[in-house]
Amino acid sequence: MRSEEMSQVIHRPAADVYSYATNPAHFSTWIGKNDSQVSGPDGPIEIGSTFSVQRVDSDSERRRIIYKVVALEPEEHVTIQTTGRLLTYTARRSFAEHNGATTVTERIEMEDPPGIARLLAGFMMGRIKKAHQQNLQEFKTSLEETAP
Repeated sequence: MRSEEMSQVIHRPAADVYSYATNPAHFSTWIGKNDSQVSGPDGPIEIGSTFSVQRVDSDSERRRIIYKVVALEPEEHVTIQTTGRLLTYTARRSFAEHNGATTVTERIEMEDPPGIARLLAGFMMGRIKKAHQQNLQEFKTSLEETAP
């Protein structure tokens, strides 16, 4: 199993950050903002909720990724999982408040794919990490620009 971790400090209370992160109405403001279409449930997410991201990759091929919420603890963390043709990974986003700001930590874990796809696992993890880092930065920007 491969894993990566990243974090971002957002100058908002944890309740606000968690609420924004789990409200599908806000997903399109920070998930793959520039090159994606995001669809999800009409109400708040819960365990078992799914949402999808459709994006155009650098090779101009459209890809649709479906994410499923597999764990959550309100105002503490939410974990999503996706299963693709070649790999499965989970992303756990945790929220910890300190002095009115919230540290958002995201841990990505990817199962080693079977067969020859294992040779591409490091490359794929790099792409996944880069996308999640961009999303986390867009998340911070969107949330800090939003009035309390």
